[in-house]
Amino acid sequence: RAYFREDFVAVLIRRYGMNAGLAKARTTMRWRQKVNVESITQPEIQEEIDVGDMFWHGISREGRPVYYLRPALQDMKKYNRPRKLKLGLFLMERAIREMPLGVTTHDMVIDTQGIGLAHVDLVMLRDLIEMAYLGYNDRVHCVIVGPMSFLVTTAYRFAKPLASAMLAGQGIEVVFAKVLRPEVLKLVAEENLPPHLRA
Repeated sequence: RAYFREDFVAVLIRRYGMNAGLAKARTTMRWRQKVNVESITQPEIQEEIDVGDMFWHGISREGRPVYYLRPALQDMKKYNRPRKLKLGLFLMERAIREMPLGVTTHDMVIDTQGIGLAHVDLVMLRDLIEMAYLGYNDRVHCVIVGPMSFLVTTAYRFAKPLASAMLAGQGIEVVFAKVLRPEVLKLVAEENLPPHLRA
């Protein structure tokens, strides 16, 4: 299966040692079976795809796919947390299947422009962190968050203890940007920027 491709298992073993690396793989396998991630189909989450607040676009300068989140695009009157989580799973699975040999991680850009209090779902944030820990351990290379605001900083303070405990040791680089575009340009070439971040 694409998730447990040989190059990714080799990363786990190199990072954690044979026994611990394989134990991590087994934990992820049990979670994947429980959640049944491979059963999610595009038609059942097409409405969420159409919102456009979660999507892949281009690759980093080092060849990793880049995952963009734009929470402010979500119409909170139509917000459906379970369906949104399914969309996250669906997009992760698709990206992993399409990663070229030797690429085992992705980068993430969380664009907080226009975010309001209504867009802050702390339960969803907790569920996404747990999903990253149980289902997509060691799959994230870098996260860029911005533009920073009081609201974004407060949400981060809530998430930090849980994220630090669950994702420790993975070497994830987290960048907080006052202005998003210049930081993203350090990660990706200008031609690989999504339309909303182009000059």
